[in-house]
Amino acid sequence: MRQTLQAELGNVHIVLEQKEASLAQQETNLRESKERLHTQLSNLQNQLAERQQLLEAKMENCAPCSREIAVLEERIIQLESLHNEVQATAASEVEAHAQESQSEREAWQASLREKEEAVQQHQAVIARLEANLDGNVKTSEIK
Repeated sequence: MRQTLQAELGNVHIVLEQKEASLAQQETNLRESKERLHTQLSNLQNQLAERQQLLEAKMENCAPCSREIAVLEERIIQLESLHNEVQATAASEVEAHAQESQSEREAWQASLREKEEAVQQHQAVIARLEANLDGNVKTSEIK
């Protein structure tokens, strides 16, 4: 029985040694994994810091452009407003000119009608005078 116990104890020692070796290997693996993770974390933090610096540099480079864009946008708004004002003024002037032209045209037409009537009246007077003159000439010839 003693031999059996010693054999079992020997087996337990072997199993214990195997487990201790396995544990030591797992601890080594864990420490190596921890070191790799720490290295990766450090690399990622460095990359993040570099990207943050690049972003800040780009933002600094963009600041003048952003100000210039704001100035240009304001200028565009002013030009659009001026364009609208010019269009409204031009439309108003065109309308006023059209009304003025219409009034002038109507005045010229009225004047033309008056002159045509005067010409017709003069032609009628001339025709009567010619008729009277012809009548007088015939009367004089007869005498």
